[in-house]
Amino acid sequence: QEHECFDIIHWNEEDHEQYIIERTLDSCRGGLDIIMDFVGSNRSMQRSLQVLNREGVILVGGNSTAETSISLTALAAKQQSIVGIPKGNLNQLMELIDAVKEDKLEIPAY
Repeated sequence: QEHECFDIIHWNEEDHEQYIIERTLDSCRGGLDIIMDFVGSNRSMQRSLQVLNREGVILVGGNSTAETSISLTALAAKQQSIVGIPKGNLNQLMELIDAVKEDKLEIPAY
């Protein structure tokens, strides 16, 4: 939020993993505060944790049947959170992004 980066970054699975991480960090001039992951794969979760800022939040949509392993020690050390959210639709996502962008939605301080 400090840099006012509200970009949506599409992670193309054909790209090399390190390139995706570097492109993400470069696009937002650092890590991310909020990540919405509707894939929920082990790969996307591990990638998300690498670019998530201290006290950042990953919102995991209900589309995946995959399981993943996460270091609770690393999660606690960075005070990061992972929150499950129900599967929505594109209109709901756009409404959420607009509400955050226009300061219509108060984001809780953690």
